[in-house]
Order: sequence, then C-alpha cells, then structure tokens
Amino acid sequence: MKPQKNLEIIKQAILNEVEGYQFYKMYAEKVSSPEVKKTFMDIANEELDHVEYLKKLASNNEEENLKMAQMEVPKPGIFKFSNLTPAELSLAMAAFSIATKMEDDSQKFYGEAAAKAETEEEKALFKKLQEWEISHRDAFEAKYLELKDDWWADNAFAPF
Repeated sequence: MKPQKNLEIIKQAILNEVEGYQFYKMYAEKVSSPEVKKTFMDIANEELDHVEYLKKLASNNEEENLKMAQMEVPKPGIFKFSNLTPAELSLAMAAFSIATKMEDDSQKFYGEAAAKAETEEEKALFKKLQEWEISHRDAFEAKYLELKDDWWADNAFAPF
C-alpha cells in the first residue's frame, strides 16, 4: 500500500488514533477509581496498537497486507465499574459519549476510504479497520446507555 493517496489516508488514520489515545489517557488521569483508570488506559493502549498496525500497512508489501486484512478483529473488553461517585459517573458518561462519536467518525472515515479503494487489497484493509472501529463504537455506546440508566437513577430522573 504505497500510492500517495493511500499514504495520506494512513497518515490521517494514525493522527486519529493518536488523538484517541490522548483523549483516553487524559480521561484516565482525571478519575480516582483504579478500575476506571485501568479501563481507560487499556483503551488508550489499544489505540497505540492501531497506530503500530497502520505504520506496518504503510511499509508492507501487498501479500503482507492481505494477511493483515484477514486478522481477527479484537473485541473490546467488558467495562465493569463499581461504586462510582456521582462526579465519576458523570465523567464516565461524557467520556463514553465522546468515545462513541470518535469511533463512529473513524468507522465512517474507513468506510469512505474502502469505497474509494482502487484494489481489493486496499478495500479489504480499510474494511478491516472499519470493523475495528465499529466494534469499539458499539461497546462504548452500550456502556454509555448502561451508565445513563445509572445516572438517571442516581439523580431521581429514572423513568419508572
């Protein structure tokens, strides 16, 4: 994957992943709960794994990239938090809301790149990256909805 257009896509994708890393790391630094801190640092480190994957794409030959496109999409871990303070719950909701939007933007970015791909190799790689982002988005959205129910209950807004 060496044509200039693809390198520009990969460079932007790397920047997107670095921004995600910085966001998750920043959030981890804002909370006091060790389990929440660890969860968000794990998510941040996954973003760094994506950066390494993308860097390999930029330097691999076609055969190596086809093998990478067949890799299993890692599923994000289950996010379990206990005893969040009201402030931490609000922060967690904000973080998962923003994370959901970031991952959705990334999956759309890769979907557009796949649609414009000139070869099957390129299309497969961008689709694989899109699958990664969709799995993250879906996990973050599910956690956000769970936290929202907790937040409503804690603030006497529960619709029941």
